[in-house]
Amino acid sequence: MTHWGWYWKVKKKHVPRKLCSKLPQIDSFRFYKGTQKHNIITGFIVDPLEVKAEAYPDHLKVTYRNRKEHSYTIAVDKLPCNYGGNRYFFKCPLCQKRMRFLYFAEQSIFLCRKCLNLSYQSQRLRPTNRYEHMSDKIKAAIKTKGGDLDLFKKPPRMHKGKYENLRSKQFYYECKSPQALNRELRLWHGAKVEPYLDKFFDYVDEGKA
Repeated sequence: MTHWGWYWKVKKKHVPRKLCSKLPQIDSFRFYKGTQKHNIITGFIVDPLEVKAEAYPDHLKVTYRNRKEHSYTIAVDKLPCNYGGNRYFFKCPLCQKRMRFLYFAEQSIFLCRKCLNLSYQSQRLRPTNRYEHMSDKIKAAIKTKGGDLDLFKKPPRMHKGKYENLRSKQFYYECKSPQALNRELRLWHGAKVEPYLDKFFDYVDEGKA
C-alpha cells in the first residue's frame, strides 16, 4: 500500500511540512507552573545559542547570549480556571494568537506552529493509521495516570465526566479505523474488492452512503 506515497513524492513532488517534534519548544503550562507574585528567573539552552528566559506575570523576556540588544518579550495571557488558579498562554509574537506551545524558528525567534507552517506526526498518517494512533494515544494517556480503558478502570482523581469523554473518543476512533480502511480498499482496488468487504465488514460505509 505504498501507492499514495509514490504518487505524492514522485509524481506530485510534494514536500512535507516540518514536524513540530523536530524543533525545540517551550510550554507555557510547564514554564509558568507554580508561578507566584515574585519574578521567576530561569534559563534553558537552544543549541547552538544560549537562551535565557526571565518570566514575569504578564510577559516572558528572552535574551540571547546575555546580550540585551538581542532580547525581546513574549506577551502572556492569564486565564482563571473554574476551580481556582490560573493558566498561562503565550501570545505568538507574529500573529498574536494565544498558544500553549511556541517553537524555535531558524530566525532565532519563538513562533507558533501555524506561523511556522509546522505539522504533527499524526497529520502525515493515512486515515486508517491516524485513527489507530489517536486511539492508542488516549489509552496510553489514561494508563500513565493509573487507569486502564480495556479494563474500564478510571484513573484516581480523574473526574468521571472527563473519563467518559475520553472513553467515548477512543471508541469513536476505534470504530472509524476499519471504516477508513474500507474506503481505502475501495479507492485502490475498485469493484473487485467488494465481495471481500461484504464478507469481512458488516457496517455501512459512511463514504459510500
